[in-house]
This record gives sequence, structure tokens and C-alpha cells, in this order.
Amino acid sequence: TAQTRHLLGRLHRMRAPEARFVLDQRGVFVASDLGETLIPWDRITEVWRRPESRMIFFGPSQFITLPTRGVPEEALGYLRRNLPGG
Repeated sequence: TAQTRHLLGRLHRMRAPEARFVLDQRGVFVASDLGETLIPWDRITEVWRRPESRMIFFGPSQFITLPTRGVPEEALGYLRRNLPGG
């Protein structure tokens, strides 16, 4: 699809295909060399648990994938306690 081609094009333009995640009282902050955004907790509508990640939805067809390898248990516990499906 056109959306897939667009997203893959953005991924290929990144110098380093990685992002930094910060979970704090404001929400989920995501930063990469393409930009940064803060998703407030009250905008998050659903969380899908996967074996090695969480898909965090915050709008129609809008989500981020949070890899969970290396994420402190405290942060994952926060997601479980405070978000639907966390």
C-alpha cells in the first residue's frame, strides 16, 4: 500500500533506525532522528501485548511499537496497571 511505502521510505531515511522511549507522568515520549512526540496517557486507547513488544494505540490506525527487551520491569508494570491491555 501507499502507506507502507511511505513508512518504509521514512525508515530508510533515518541515519540510525532506532528510537528512544521515555515513560513518565506526562505520557510516552518518543524521539528519533526524524523527530519527537509526546503521547499523553489520556490519548492512549489500547495496548496490545506481544511477546517482545507492546503496540500502543492512540488514535484510529495510529500506534507505536515499544520493544520490551531491556525495558525495566517497573516501566512494564506501570503500563500493566494503568493502561487497557497494558
